[in-house]
Amino acid sequence: MRVFVTGSTGFIGYAIVKELIAAGHQVTGLARSAASAKKLTDAGALAQIGTVEDLDALRRGRLFGRGRDPYGLLPPALACAAERAA
Repeated sequence: MRVFVTGSTGFIGYAIVKELIAAGHQVTGLARSAASAKKLTDAGALAQIGTVEDLDALRRGRLFGRGRDPYGLLPPALACAAERAA
């Protein structure tokens, strides 16, 4: 399964990324810097540089246009703006 993880280089997010990869999933993590992106690629994940407020980065990471915000984790205004733009 393809999985897009925000917070992917934080304490909990990075542990989740490693577990998902170990389970055979294709993981893309959202990274705010080149150093964070390297941490993800070194772990075997793909990296998408951007922030949760950068709709273009989220689209490139394919967060929108498929699952959108299935767990309701994004601020409502951002989720609505992303839905309109998708």
